[in-house]
Amino acid sequence: MVKQRESSPEAPDAKSETLACYQPPHQPPKKKKTSSNKSKRRFSDEQIRLLESIFESETKLEPRKKMQVARELGLQPRQVAIWFQNKRARWKSKQIEKDYKMLKANYDSLASSFESLQDERQTLLLQVTSVHQFYIITSSL
Repeated sequence: MVKQRESSPEAPDAKSETLACYQPPHQPPKKKKTSSNKSKRRFSDEQIRLLESIFESETKLEPRKKMQVARELGLQPRQVAIWFQNKRARWKSKQIEKDYKMLKANYDSLASSFESLQDERQTLLLQVTSVHQFYIITSSL
């Protein structure tokens, strides 16, 4: 004979129900503490000018060059590296946009030419049909 379990507060089923209903109080995500010295800083116009001029000649910096540029500008090497990384990403986006515009212009030009050629083909087909019909009529006389 099989014994049936009686439900009691100590029964495992009751515990799992209690745990399933429990939810810890909501806690907002913790923010990193930043000191006022390390607040987000923008680059000066002069720093940006120099970084831009270097970027025009080389889009990636060797570690030695990165250290030199950082020293010259009074920045951390990591700041220089991140600026170059961000600049490459922006440059790539602009390049893709430029390429897209060029390809779209080429496509539009080709589509227009194709349409003109279709019209010309239709006109030539009508002329051939007309000449053919004229030939049939004149040859039957």
